[in-house]
Amino acid sequence: MHAVYNTIRQGGDAQGNTTLWLGWLFGVATVTLIFSMLALGVSRRRSLRGLGWYFLAIFLLTVGAWTAAIFAYQDYVLDPYQDLVLGLPLPTTLLIFVMVPAMLLINILFVAIFPKSILTEEDLEKFRQLTADSGEDA
Repeated sequence: MHAVYNTIRQGGDAQGNTTLWLGWLFGVATVTLIFSMLALGVSRRRSLRGLGWYFLAIFLLTVGAWTAAIFAYQDYVLDPYQDLVLGLPLPTTLLIFVMVPAMLLINILFVAIFPKSILTEEDLEKFRQLTADSGEDA
């Protein structure tokens, strides 16, 4: 057993709260970048074809989960002996059981629309023609 950290109930440095907003901003910027790249791939035909609301809802869920985890972490730093949720600290529970499924939802949506919106049969035919013209076997 560790002499100082004998349980997982440990918070960070309470003096670090002045930089917590940087962690939140980095998380939101990362999620925004991921969703922007997915939306860029989907909208190459100049339309999200009714998927914009799904993207927006999942984006807001993901950013909301990240924001809730940051606030929960801020509270956890000040009082690391809070009740555990599903055997884990609340910030960890939010990330595992809310943010990860939200990111999984966007990936499922992306996979579902990939053959219809991103790599269409028309695109595959153009690719086959290009590779046939260059002497490659498609």
